[in-house]
Amino acid sequence: MSLPRHESPHRISPSCLFAVMVMAFFAVFLGGVRLYSLYLEYRLSDINSKIEFEMSRKVQLEIKMASMLSPERIYVNAKNKFGMKPRSSFQTIRIAGGAGESWVAGKGLQDSLDTREGKTARRPIVPPALFDMAGAAHAKE
Repeated sequence: MSLPRHESPHRISPSCLFAVMVMAFFAVFLGGVRLYSLYLEYRLSDINSKIEFEMSRKVQLEIKMASMLSPERIYVNAKNKFGMKPRSSFQTIRIAGGAGESWVAGKGLQDSLDTREGKTARRPIVPPALFDMAGAAHAKE
């Protein structure tokens, strides 16, 4: 004797079962995406805090560098550590040029007096005759 099989009058259709499974899959997928976005948000805030720290460190280093390069500090260190003193006299060498011009030897361009016009003009350290000689030497090569 066998027991009667119980059959439900409301049978679930396969398409409905498939739709429920698809929705469950998407719910799990969206949960994973949300967890991943939280992880990325944490990393972003960590990187932002590191950027802020490095920017403040950069400002501190710039301030320290500016204080180390200040003329007052260099002067004090030169005076105290190395025993250096400011010069009381400076020596200027004047080189006579052609046509009454004088050339001042010093750092870079110095003010020199052009005696023909009586004006103060910027003149290079080396007279132009030397520049002409250097140009002629390069032209031969």
